[in-house]
Amino acid sequence: LHTSALDTRYLGTLEGNSHDFMDLILDRAEDRRLEGEIKAFIEALCADLTKHDKAKLDEHWATFYADEEVQVLRPSGNAMSKITWAGMLKSDDGSDDSVPEFGKLVSIDSVRIFAGGIGAVATYTKRAANDNLAVYSATLEKKDGAWKVVFGTATGQPPTDQA
Repeated sequence: LHTSALDTRYLGTLEGNSHDFMDLILDRAEDRRLEGEIKAFIEALCADLTKHDKAKLDEHWATFYADEEVQVLRPSGNAMSKITWAGMLKSDDGSDDSVPEFGKLVSIDSVRIFAGGIGAVATYTKRAANDNLAVYSATLEKKDGAWKVVFGTATGQPPTDQA
């Protein structure tokens, strides 16, 4: 969570006298709680589908994505939907061993909460089996008590010693 952005937001509310001190404490506590929810969501998202598994894709998508039409922009710039993703996966008999496993979560880099706590953007980094890094951005919506991805992007990064 970017505390500088939070501090600016809260300082602005203090100057306008729209919150008393206890409201500020409660707002910050709620932001930390939501940040924890989002981090747990991203960890579960990355751990749930660790390799290309066509049989598990429907369950994964229903659990973590808002609907069938969610788009994720790949590092190539091409948009990928659930249908596109399914087409890239191994055949049902597992005969295509050329498709690499999905990367492992390296870090959750930022969380920004907005829209009164029902919207957020999170960035996170994953390392692929070939040691390349990908930085992801997920725009999230909380609906019916659950976080879901409504849009995502990924950018490829060369390997570094820092991640």
